[in-house]
Amino acid sequence: MSDRKPAREYVAEPNVLERSAAAYLQRVNRREEVQLRECRPEDLALIRKVERRGIFLAFVAGAISGAILGGTEIFVRQGYLEGMEGLDWREQLPYWAAFTGLALVVSGIEILFLYWNALRSVGRICHIAGLPLGGNHMGEFMARGLARAALEFPNPRDPIYRIDPYARTPQWKLAIIALMYRMKVGVTSFVLRVLLRRMLGRAALRGVIPLITGPLYAIWNAVITWRIVREGRIRALGPLAVREAVRQIGACCEELSDDERRLVLSAVGEMIIRSEDAHPNFALLLRSLMDAMDIGTEQAGIEWRQNRKELSELGEEGKRAVLTALVVTSILDGRVSRAERELLEEAHAACGRPFHRKAFERLNDKVMKGSLLRDDDFEELWR
Repeated sequence: MSDRKPAREYVAEPNVLERSAAAYLQRVNRREEVQLRECRPEDLALIRKVERRGIFLAFVAGAISGAILGGTEIFVRQGYLEGMEGLDWREQLPYWAAFTGLALVVSGIEILFLYWNALRSVGRICHIAGLPLGGNHMGEFMARGLARAALEFPNPRDPIYRIDPYARTPQWKLAIIALMYRMKVGVTSFVLRVLLRRMLGRAALRGVIPLITGPLYAIWNAVITWRIVREGRIRALGPLAVREAVRQIGACCEELSDDERRLVLSAVGEMIIRSEDAHPNFALLLRSLMDAMDIGTEQAGIEWRQNRKELSELGEEGKRAVLTALVVTSILDGRVSRAERELLEEAHAACGRPFHRKAFERLNDKVMKGSLLRDDDFEELWR
């Protein structure tokens, strides 16, 4: 079973920052036993409160840092030596060097606070959801995935149980995604300045830019933190959805042959590839399915295109297992792309069933709210 541990499949060798963030999450959440349960209304309200608080604190931090830097720049331009218009660059250099140093210090403090705020928010969401973060391999895996979410690190590029989520993703697209992850704030600030120069002209720009740094940083921090806490919720609630889905799929697979079970796993692999994302919930789902269906890791990389023609030949339980696996996989990373929807429609058509969008959306909503997935929820999809 050691080859099935999801922590070995998802970031096998985390860097120092990831390890430090995961260790912090484990310190603030020492629960070692899995206590997965349905989120009660009060739990969901508390999670939303944690999310709002994290977003608000990030907004305030951006406003304060922007106000400090913007105010200092206004002072430089208007107050230093009664204005700097008549000074050449050599005479201005000492003060701007000091201003740059101040900007680095303020920005450094802001970044550290944002990391702490994100880690605290994600850790709190995890605690409310009843997840373990230590004491076993599941805790290690969850801490690692949540740490990467809090640090806004992209998901790793390595295959998960021999399934490569980026097998069909063009290299240019991967390069752009990586670049945007590293240059979010810089690119946004640069684009804004260029637009302002076009709209306002050089003279107006000098007076406006310092005034908008506070709101700019505040809004940008709030947006980034919203993304982080949303992803933290998806990763914290994912194990409950995986458990419920595997229960449903396992019940359908009891009478299936080994070849039919491998087809179910192949369908999951195809959905992961179409998602173009190595999400930790996928690693958890694959490990759980392989355990439930008693399939080895060597079966996980079966090519869907070679097997989808068999879908129409499956019996009732086999079709249910495949469709359930596809639906749940598409939901687990928090977004459903056009390619994933096309696969859902294609598989339903091959099974001779309509794709019920409203039932799918209701199931998606229940996963995001941490609700138990009951038999009736899946029956709606199968009708």
